[in-house]
Amino acid sequence: MASRLPFAYDGREVPPLPEGKKAVREDAPLKRPGSTIRNNVAYALLQAFYWCAYCAYFSYLVAYLLERGYSKPLIGLVLTMLSALSVAVPLVAGYLVDFAVPIRRFVAVAMGLAIPAAFLLRFSVASIPLSVLSIACLGILERGQSSVLDSWAVKLRGQGVALHYGPTRAFASLAFAFTALLLGGLFARVGLDKLFFVHAAFAAGCVVAALFLDDVPVKGREHADHLPVRTALRLLAGNPRYRLLVVCITLAGIASMTNVTFMPMMVDYLGGTSADLGACLFVMAGSEMTVMLLYPRLARRFAADRMLAVAMFFIVVRVTVIFFVPSIPWLIAAQAIQALSFGLYLPSLLQYLGRIADARMQATAVTFAVAAGEGVAGIVGNSTGSAVLAVLGMRPLYLVLGGVALVGLVTFVVGQASIARKEAEPPPETAAA
Repeated sequence: MASRLPFAYDGREVPPLPEGKKAVREDAPLKRPGSTIRNNVAYALLQAFYWCAYCAYFSYLVAYLLERGYSKPLIGLVLTMLSALSVAVPLVAGYLVDFAVPIRRFVAVAMGLAIPAAFLLRFSVASIPLSVLSIACLGILERGQSSVLDSWAVKLRGQGVALHYGPTRAFASLAFAFTALLLGGLFARVGLDKLFFVHAAFAAGCVVAALFLDDVPVKGREHADHLPVRTALRLLAGNPRYRLLVVCITLAGIASMTNVTFMPMMVDYLGGTSADLGACLFVMAGSEMTVMLLYPRLARRFAADRMLAVAMFFIVVRVTVIFFVPSIPWLIAAQAIQALSFGLYLPSLLQYLGRIADARMQATAVTFAVAAGEGVAGIVGNSTGSAVLAVLGMRPLYLVLGGVALVGLVTFVVGQASIARKEAEPPPETAAA
């Protein structure tokens, strides 16, 4: 299917406005020459600061709560709550930035409010209700922003900005990798309570970077492309490729999200420390950067759905191999498989969404898919993962996750072939003729 949307790395221009349509289209090229460098630099910094802030808070949240005496069952409930918010928040946020709130204002305000919300946990950690409230606020204000940032790239590409998602997102992965490596050693020396100050600095940088990125006008009620909520959801539900994609990335996400959630516990199981966890995160993020940098070239040669299938295969490999790791060094080395799993998965997923989703609701399509692939998957993975862990133990958990990811891969490949056959069949009236 030809795409007029994001991530068309072959240099195709945005198509002209259909004849007779007077409304201003979202995909009309920007009229600000010379904005390409500024937008790419600002977007790279925005993603980098966001993921560094995410690393400082969420990557060490479990370790912080364990250090403060929280039980593993309680932490599991907190993680399930965050996963639930990862479902609800992107759904609302995607529709808002498509049709109600300019995306720059949305991101800047949310990340600014995330700074004091994070500090609430530091000062109220002795109170479980206030601690849960603080974590929930971060789940709403910050954790759900990742898909919004991705949709911002989609929107800018649709407006004619030559935004290079792969390299800019790779820069963020590199920043995340070094941040994880440095913070692991830093927190081991000065204590995990310093994470809130580090998080505040990165979140503030995120706000500043957002202000330098081009905004995208929303499509209000008076806009020709405005869609009510029910219409938008009906269009998504009526797209067979989109339905298949949501099911399959949910299954793949159960494996991926559960692997990330239980990584601190796996490090602890093998006798590691917070510094070892930082090393795992460094290799994980650093390896994915290489494929993201190469993705524009890959996108010119291979179809997005095929690259997505390859990425799903390496998700199976990535989680299954952890069953066999005998020690911390092997666990750290195994994270390099992230290059061909998430490093290929994310850009190919966004490119594929750009090809199959309605142009009027780009952010909604992206955030809904991410809500399923991360939010729903996280809820299912965290809840069932805890049960599997209690019954089978730490290592067998990863065999179960590999099996779930394999089901997602097979379903995607078979489903794609089935849809292609149906699309190739002539319509009934043509066949009758």
